[in-house]
Amino acid sequence: MRINQRNRILSSRFNQTVTIEPKDGVAFSTLAIVIPVSPQELLLLPEGERTTPTVKIYTKNKLNLGDLVVANGERWRVTTADNWGAYGYFNNRATRLVSTQKGYSNGFKFNTTTGGRG
Repeated sequence: MRINQRNRILSSRFNQTVTIEPKDGVAFSTLAIVIPVSPQELLLLPEGERTTPTVKIYTKNKLNLGDLVVANGERWRVTTADNWGAYGYFNNRATRLVSTQKGYSNGFKFNTTTGGRG
């Protein structure tokens, strides 16, 4: 028996409006529940990521890896996106972007005509 949790996301007691900035697409607003990960969940992260602030984001919309979420005045990059649509929601985990990070990177361009210089 499935218990549909969609009503929790729609409940004003728990939700907030966040902005989703997809890697490929137009930004949009949606309702979400944003909570910190538990200490046990932090242990599941790769060792180098355990000191980076991480949250769980429950949404009624599917998010993709790398999408940016603006919540509580902070920007978060989606690092896991689990489809729990059969239960009425999508379970995502995201890490906070620090001021020195950019949302997306196209890498660097290598100029072969100058031997890599310029």
